[in-house]
Amino acid sequence: MIKSGSYFAIETLMSVAAIGALFIGATAEAAMVLLLFLIGERLEGWAASRARQGVSALMALKPETRHAPA
Repeated sequence: MIKSGSYFAIETLMSVAAIGALFIGATAEAAMVLLLFLIGERLEGWAASRARQGVSALMALKPETRHAPA
């Protein structure tokens, strides 16, 4: 079992899966694994970018000064 924080990165595991699929002659499955991984990576980057933009927009709404209650 692979522990969290091990030296196996997701890229390594996806490569092993694709090579294994090619080894057993499942070329369509190997291509699908890589395609789905690529789509997932792109969606993750898009979501992270949107989150950064949202946080930046919220920080722009922060008031510069604070008035203490009387």
